[in-house]
Amino acid sequence: MMVLRAFRYFVEEALTSLWRSRLITGLSVITIAVSLFVLGAFLSLASNLAGVVARWSDKVQVTFYLEDQLPDAARDGLQAALRADPAVESVVYISREEALRRFRALFREMRSLPEDLGENPFPAALEVTLHPARNSAADAQRLVDGFRRAPGVEDVEYDLLWIQRRSYSTSSTPGALRNPSTSRWASAAEFRAGWSVTSSAAGKGFSPRSSGSERISRNRARKRRRASSREM
Repeated sequence: MMVLRAFRYFVEEALTSLWRSRLITGLSVITIAVSLFVLGAFLSLASNLAGVVARWSDKVQVTFYLEDQLPDAARDGLQAALRADPAVESVVYISREEALRRFRALFREMRSLPEDLGENPFPAALEVTLHPARNSAADAQRLVDGFRRAPGVEDVEYDLLWIQRRSYSTSSTPGALRNPSTSRWASAAEFRAGWSVTSSAAGKGFSPRSSGSERISRNRARKRRRASSREM
């Protein structure tokens, strides 16, 4: 009985005290509620970001740029050969029009630049995604070496910096990758990293990502060199 009386006494005193200081009590409750809400939102955001990063880390892409005026049959044959590779998960064809649309979405301040040039400077491409279980540096290099000189392939680009970072995070002895023979504008992963892969006399190197106009200039120079070689 005495225990129940004591419990009742303490409850009544607590409620009375809360009522007398109801303003302070209300502010305290609101403060605690806001703190818990912010903490929950932060934990939810951190969990979602961790999931996105985990999915990105498993995505290794290789981009094969195609020659202009490549027949559809040759392109389909190249797609079939890439899909038949055991390391390949998917192959997506990016037309010149789609490449131009992506450029305009990424560089809104230069949307009119292709019109100023009088042509679409972007080539068609095949974006190849490797299987999560077969996306090591060695697998990417093997795929690049196997299709770099395939008919219809003009240039190859792969996420060298992204793959190397991923290799360092998953292995103490990551495999080394050679730099592509030439360089074009940065791919999606390189945009995220803020760097682009460039060729150098020493082998491989990195430089800050260049602007869209610089990439268009390089592409136009490549076309002029190809036209000159054909005339010779």
